[in-house]
Amino acid sequence: MMNSLQKYCQKELAKQKFDCLAVGAFDLNSAEIFFFELTKNKSYLNTSPIYFDLASLTKPLTLGVLYLENEKIFDEEMLLLLEHRAGLPAHGRLAKSEWRDFISSYAIKATTTTYSDFSALRLMLELEKKLGVNLKKRCETYWDQELLYWKDLSPGKNCAVTGLRGGREITAVVHDDNAFVLDEFVVHAGLFATVEGLCKTLININKKLNLQKKILDVLATKKEGRFVRGWDIATGETSLAGPGFVGPTIGHLGFTGTSLWIDLKSGKGYALLTNYTQYANYERMALNKLRREVGSFIWNNFT
Repeated sequence: MMNSLQKYCQKELAKQKFDCLAVGAFDLNSAEIFFFELTKNKSYLNTSPIYFDLASLTKPLTLGVLYLENEKIFDEEMLLLLEHRAGLPAHGRLAKSEWRDFISSYAIKATTTTYSDFSALRLMLELEKKLGVNLKKRCETYWDQELLYWKDLSPGKNCAVTGLRGGREITAVVHDDNAFVLDEFVVHAGLFATVEGLCKTLININKKLNLQKKILDVLATKKEGRFVRGWDIATGETSLAGPGFVGPTIGHLGFTGTSLWIDLKSGKGYALLTNYTQYANYERMALNKLRREVGSFIWNNFT
């Protein structure tokens, strides 16, 4: 199965402006994983797996995990924040010295879905108050050893370049400017992983926190909104999850060109990791075609 997909991805990578990608298919129930990584840049070490900046895939791997672990403490306002329906702005520049007060100043009120990094950060602050613990330590309990917060990357890790900052290549450093400026653990961006490490993490989360059943139970009574407990919901044939998924399917996208999708009933899923932002931030048509094609192949062949 993966040999055919790898050949397709190799051809598509040659057309893209970024220089590496990885694909992983996994089964949450059997713990089966198939994966490969590709690069057209010989400077990446062949002996070492490539670490990708996961960008907003960080949200379900932090806030999504904290919900599954502590669902009883989530009141209505916290759920609005988790599902991007709390009325906070989508994003904006944050200052290291005052960002907590600034994010805390917004009133929370139910509204239509507005995908928001600020909502994620506000929920992080509310969880810190309620749990009174180091959120990073709680979350990393469920992460594979090849999934790391960016400041924990050891020297020599083989990290994909995701762009330029101050005229220097961004590698082994978070791409998101706010996460970089705040220079501390935050939940909207900042995790890096190999594709194998990401797949293993999802299997571990499901095993320990029952991801499949809990989210299916929520979806059974959910009436509105595009997001469910920190995850995006795939809908329709034009979804970036790719055509061919059958049951309720959840996932997330990341600005650096990352994707993660899971069919909740079958437990089958896949991750597509790229460094799309290496040279082009806004030319998404080719990336989105790749996302859909990879997804379609996985849904129709990984059975």
